[in-house]
Amino acid sequence: MPSGLTYKIYSGEELTLRDFALRCVTHIGAGYHASKQGDIPMPKDKAPVLKVSDYYYRRVAEAEETLAKWEGLKTNLEEANKVYDATLAEKHAVNNDIKEEKQKVREYYDIMFIKVNNWNPPAEYNSLKEVMLKQLKDNSKWDCAVYTLYDETKENIPVEEWIKTNIKIAKDDLEYYNKKLKEEEERISEYNTYLKGLYESLDEIEPLTDREINTK
Repeated sequence: MPSGLTYKIYSGEELTLRDFALRCVTHIGAGYHASKQGDIPMPKDKAPVLKVSDYYYRRVAEAEETLAKWEGLKTNLEEANKVYDATLAEKHAVNNDIKEEKQKVREYYDIMFIKVNNWNPPAEYNSLKEVMLKQLKDNSKWDCAVYTLYDETKENIPVEEWIKTNIKIAKDDLEYYNKKLKEEEERISEYNTYLKGLYESLDEIEPLTDREINTK
């Protein structure tokens, strides 16, 4: 049985080396990338020139901007304290939201527990009642537990230490995205070299005619 790559050969539709090579290359590295994961055919006459996605360029720029922000706050403690206070207020608000949510969940469990506990079913359903009560007791331990997601305060984390931590995080992010950007640039460069060489090799062994170029 012919495969998705050989069915045109099987039916006699595709008999040129170029066509077959350009079909097969969409299933490996450079060709897979250039063909948008095989969704579009490779150009017949010349190698496509791939470009580095702007994703990591944007992330590097964002990381640089964030680092500059924290470096600026390092030398402006008055502004840093304002930012820190606002950040702590937001985090503590989240803690309060969690507490309120868990209190509501506790109320829901308590209401159902009372209903089940007060239920006096026929004897054959007592085992079901026991299962229901056990489920409520066991799951409420976790579902109703109140926890503090954020516990930072200026007493346990001074503003200077807070800024220092955020500077380190920003530097780590910048280093990471610069590394990923370099890897992406190298990968795209290798892909372009590979595709250029492929088309040059095909041109040597099976050059296109003027008609084929004009009707590609």
